[in-house]
Amino acid sequence: MNMTPDLGDLDTNRRRDGHRRDWPLAVMHLVEPASLEGGPCTLRLAGDVMQRVESAWHQAIVIGSADDCRLAAECGVDPCAALCPPKAWPLSGQHALRERMHVMEAQGARFDLIHAWTARSAALAAFALPRTPRLFSVHVGAKVDHDWRTRAVAHVLRRRPLPVLAASEALLHQCAPTAAGSVWRAVLRPGADPNSPHYEERHTIRSRWASELGIDDRTFVVGLLAEPITCSDVYSATIIAARLRISARNVRLLVHPSASRRLLAQRLLRELSMSELIVVADDLAQPWRVVKGLDAAMILGAANPTRTSSLPLLWALASGTPVVADARRGADGKSDSSFMIEDGVNGMLIESNDLNAASDRLARLYDDPSLSARLAQAAKARVNSNHGLRDYCAGLAAAYEHLVGRGSPPITSPAQSPREDSNTRSLTSIAS
Repeated sequence: MNMTPDLGDLDTNRRRDGHRRDWPLAVMHLVEPASLEGGPCTLRLAGDVMQRVESAWHQAIVIGSADDCRLAAECGVDPCAALCPPKAWPLSGQHALRERMHVMEAQGARFDLIHAWTARSAALAAFALPRTPRLFSVHVGAKVDHDWRTRAVAHVLRRRPLPVLAASEALLHQCAPTAAGSVWRAVLRPGADPNSPHYEERHTIRSRWASELGIDDRTFVVGLLAEPITCSDVYSATIIAARLRISARNVRLLVHPSASRRLLAQRLLRELSMSELIVVADDLAQPWRVVKGLDAAMILGAANPTRTSSLPLLWALASGTPVVADARRGADGKSDSSFMIEDGVNGMLIESNDLNAASDRLARLYDDPSLSARLAQAAKARVNSNHGLRDYCAGLAAAYEHLVGRGSPPITSPAQSPREDSNTRSLTSIAS
């Protein structure tokens, strides 16, 4: 595992102006853009944290290629260093990470905490920096039956447990072996800013689509969102959109080129003489670049809801885009969709694999612009009051202080799941 040589040294690549001594707390963020749980939405959240948690001095190391570094920078994570992805995790990467941290310390940058945003980077930090306090943020669950690398990382994290911040109770319970024993763990639901400067405006997006994709402003555009983007089911979404097209509604379906079952869906549409129904767009992986141009967003989850992130849903709701979401439940009987959406109030929920219901909900949005407007307004208000980025950053700052021994333990929420034990905390009330 070699260090990428073209990023320069720490002094010329500071994520924030100033010096380490100007802040009481220094946090190193480890991001991995190419991993399933480290995609654009997770990167954008990490970038917002680095900008908004002003009680700490932030730096980031990207584990990945030059393209991964560019993606991280696009999403607001400006790295101070990069490490080439190792061939085997995590043993082969520990020496390079340890060496990079020693170089930074020699330049006067000693870090109080390592914040890992993916499971593999958390395992890497466990090996390379066992004496430095560490935190693992979980937004996408592991696929248990994945390849040997996933199983190896899970084994490392069981042997070397570390504190965990999970985006939901279901994810927290899945990570219970990672935070075994007396190690602190908590739920901190992610936040979004309805007034985020990262959003592209509708007229800009639709003008781009008109010139590049042939979509005029009269077309009702439905976007299929997910992270990882490979978990979005294009075939099911195509059946839903085709039913609207057959009923003489001017609809186009926007999908990512890496989405699941896309080629099968396109083959079906050729047989139906509807090839133009699907539009492939690379920027769909970064929802803030497209959601304001959509007339509706669809969230069709994976078989296990912990394998998909709630962040694309959050971006869509915060932008005021009407959402039709799969209310698929996990083992705890909950889903991120049902937690964030009140059916018919700030979005629309469908039961798992109910394509008829999804078609009906989209048809209602198509036929009734006033319904779309009401849902959009309520969605933005709900995000602003219950899922704000400011509250998330305040909770994360409190977690940082607690983990380095400078703050009191986070407050337990009265809405705690009965399955949680005394080591599990909710950060919903920390911001106050």
